[in-house]
Amino acid sequence: MKTIRLTNGKLTKVEDVDYDFLNQFTWRETAQGYAETERKFGKRRRRLLLHRLIMLCPNGVLVDHRDRDKLNNCKTSNLRFASHARNLANAGLSKQNTTGFKGVSPTTTHTFQANIAVDKRQIYLGRYRTKEEAARAYDAAARKYLGEFAWLNFPETAQKK
Repeated sequence: MKTIRLTNGKLTKVEDVDYDFLNQFTWRETAQGYAETERKFGKRRRRLLLHRLIMLCPNGVLVDHRDRDKLNNCKTSNLRFASHARNLANAGLSKQNTTGFKGVSPTTTHTFQANIAVDKRQIYLGRYRTKEEAARAYDAAARKYLGEFAWLNFPETAQKK
């Protein structure tokens, strides 16, 4: 693994085999936190995102960062092709989240409800006395429905099993 310095001083990680090719370009960080460069193609200039370039990603397909670190661009250990739904499954907490757990929301009866979105459909997972219980119910459903793309509330529990 090698690092390439971005124009703002941050570093992006790439694999040794990709380093020489990628290091010939000047890379900057986008507002979303990705590494990008700009190239001229004919009379037009195009932005190229480093993770999409490394993966030779076709249009309509997304590249997901397993560890959600947008500057970790090691293709064999961290990058993978994903659909929009699978990419969202690996997303962290929403800014509107008030419980600190993915898939968990408070109810008006002082309990916590667990839900999961699968294929554009909400699945109700039940109501629980504590937010931790609801989060564990979400994690179980996430492992079942989302597999390797699931972003878990308690990832250390999943690794022990």
